[in-house]
Parts: sequence; structure tokens; C-alpha cells
Amino acid sequence: MDREKEPAPVLRPAELREHLRLMDASTSDERDELLTDMLVHTYASRAAQDC
Repeated sequence: MDREKEPAPVLRPAELREHLRLMDASTSDERDELLTDMLVHTYASRAAQDC
């Protein structure tokens, strides 16, 4: 299957809960990294962002 036609990955509720828990306990620098990780997981490519 062509990578550009794959649907964007879904962030499951348990994964989102864990990310929010980690963000709540993080410093500002750590939070930036956690947010980047979450966005890269959800929108790994430009094609996924355009879906």
C-alpha cells in the first residue's frame, strides 16, 4: 500500500491518557519533547496531515 494513501494512525485513549499524565508531571522542556512525540506519532508524514 502506498504510504501516502494510508490513514493517519489513531492515538488510542490509553495512549492519550498516558501522554497527558506524563505532560502533567513534566518540566517545560520535557513537555515540548512529549508534545512533539505525540504529534509525530499521530501525524508521521505530510500526507497524514492532509487527511
